[in-house]
Amino acid sequence: GFAEIVQAFGSPHWSGVIWRLLIGVLYAIGGGALVADPLAASSVLTLAFAAALIASGAVRLFLAVKHWQRLGWLLFASGIVGILGGLVILLKWPLSGLWVLCLAVGIDLILHGIWWVASSWIAREERQPE
Repeated sequence: GFAEIVQAFGSPHWSGVIWRLLIGVLYAIGGGALVADPLAASSVLTLAFAAALIASGAVRLFLAVKHWQRLGWLLFASGIVGILGGLVILLKWPLSGLWVLCLAVGIDLILHGIWWVASSWIAREERQPE
């Protein structure tokens, strides 16, 4: 959280600074809660994470349609996995706090990361003069 707060000031626009500061503060609060009461905090954070996965997946589905020519199908798959991961966490909660959380996050991050790398690669090739 504190690293995100410090890094926020490197953002080129004020709106980016504000959002990154907010995220950094939330990360710091979450980290403090985990240290203070790990069992209760992990239960609450599991629910929050499930909601975040579902929301993030929904946004990725929307963006996939908008950027379909730029490997949108991969972003669409990432959105579906995010939503499914969030739903699995909710359905198995509170027992899902450990193994499902790690599995869903790992798969989600891998798919989303592949889309970002591939998308930036295509953007780079589009900018290079022939």
